Amino acid sequence: MYNYNKWRFERVILILKNEMYESRAADVPSFNDVTEHNRSIMGVPSNSVQFSSLPTPIRWIGYILFTAFAICSITFVVVYVLTR
Repeated sequence: MYNYNKWRFERVILILKNEMYESRAADVPSFNDVTEHNRSIMGVPSNSVQFSSLPTPIRWIGYILFTAFAICSITFVVVYVLTR
């Protein structure tokens, strides 16, 4: 049996997260007419992606790509130093 109080608590948390996200998006001002046009007419997002809000498989892909990039960068620097 699903607890009604638990559902209500989860709903309140979700509402608070949405309000926090909306207030943060509204805090980013447009600094010229071009960015205002892109934001309002074309629908370009003005703030960066909250990585923790993405679905788990997409987050894991991001972690894997970031780790692979870091390992390749470190390997490149080590090989460059050793062959110089």
